[in-house]
Amino acid sequence: MINWLLLVPAALVIIVLAFLWARTSTDQFEPRTFPRHAGASRVAGLSAILVRAELPILVLTLPLFLFTSPWTVLALAAIPLLWGARRLARGYLLPHTPLDWPIALMALMIPVGLLVSPYFSWGVGRATLLIYGIALYYALVDWIVNRHTFDIALSLYLLAGGAMALLALIGTDWQYKFPFLGDLTQALPRIANTLSRDQTGFHPNIVAGALLWAIFPLLALLLSPARENTDPAPSGSRLSTWLASLSYGRLPLVILLLLTAGTLVLTQSRGAIASAAAGVGLLAWLRWPRFRPAIAVGAVAAVALVSVALTLEISVAKQTVAAGQFSVSAAENFAVRIDTWQSALRAISAHPVEGIGLDAFRHLLPTTYPAASIPDTYDIGHAHNQFLQAALDLGLPGLLAYLTLWIAAGRMLWLMLARNTPLSTGSPRTIYLAAGVATALFASFLHGMIDVVVMVSKPGVLFWAMLAFITALGNLTAKQRESTLQ
Repeated sequence: MINWLLLVPAALVIIVLAFLWARTSTDQFEPRTFPRHAGASRVAGLSAILVRAELPILVLTLPLFLFTSPWTVLALAAIPLLWGARRLARGYLLPHTPLDWPIALMALMIPVGLLVSPYFSWGVGRATLLIYGIALYYALVDWIVNRHTFDIALSLYLLAGGAMALLALIGTDWQYKFPFLGDLTQALPRIANTLSRDQTGFHPNIVAGALLWAIFPLLALLLSPARENTDPAPSGSRLSTWLASLSYGRLPLVILLLLTAGTLVLTQSRGAIASAAAGVGLLAWLRWPRFRPAIAVGAVAAVALVSVALTLEISVAKQTVAAGQFSVSAAENFAVRIDTWQSALRAISAHPVEGIGLDAFRHLLPTTYPAASIPDTYDIGHAHNQFLQAALDLGLPGLLAYLTLWIAAGRMLWLMLARNTPLSTGSPRTIYLAAGVATALFASFLHGMIDVVVMVSKPGVLFWAMLAFITALGNLTAKQRESTLQ
């Protein structure tokens, strides 16, 4: 067995490789254009129809990926069929993006994670979600070719965030952490709790982490100048025009923001709320440069307060565990997470290349990699760190690919913001949206250090949609920059 201390230099090597890989990929990014092939004019009409229907087909088959069944096999088979239709109709299998290589490596490690899992059935659901996320990413990137299609996709994304919040209100397994909020959640109906994996309801930490991806784009759009929120020019059918204009209306944005942010508060997820607060600080830093000194002072004070609170919480948690008491609230504190991380590191050191298998950690933790403060009967669910979870599920190669996704996406956003005028001077609406997506990515990254959403949960598909928006934003801003220079 490899000593777990060797994982420290291994992690540093992975971070350096991921950064270099991300930089190489984003430097090669160019506005996407459809290759002109001689055979494109002779493709069958069915292939062209399938390509146009790819995104609706993926949306309609989403339940088959969220809830695995024998029909899920047919849905999986449809993905290469759609890609093959694109090859026949347009001359390329997948659109070129800066994330191609890390996605390819992740896709390569998915069957490895299934094969090494002690029980194949454990990882099937997680594998199908990852495959669907990759397919959704490429479908969106391929579909978003101009401002009109981008606005339609953005509106659907924001509506999906609102729908997720509504579903969470009637299907979450609420926890009682703060009396006032706890009383409110106890009064909510639990109609959709059977949709969760264990039939008890959605975990509030997962719900809160996923809502971060919707809250900050909404907030950034509301902060953009009023002149940027005028309705777009009519284009296409009446339905598509209405969808495209939805993200420009102040009232729909306010309603969706209140719904998603309100649900986030009701989850009482301290990690997600703290990450959201950090995200608000970053968005304020970008939006109002003259207040940056005050924001920096506030950030330092907040970090100090959180550190003190964590120290006190760890002390109380150790006393609780020492007394032989254990509850859901105790399992979620920072002290128990440390034990979970140590168990995850032992598992990674034992299987660094291939990992221990998709969704295997929750089953192997009690027997093979036990944690002192976690009873054998408690389902820990995941490693409570998204990067440790990636290494557990997909090995260190999968961790390299997953980390590269984050670095490459962050670098694309950084370049978009750095190459345009400051937000406070009234830059285009897309730049405000880029700031909102960057803030969402930042808040989600922080939350992922103590919890996992992307690698283990059904709402993780929204992460892949957000990556597609980042790629599409880079595409559109590059096109705009080129047109300005001409």
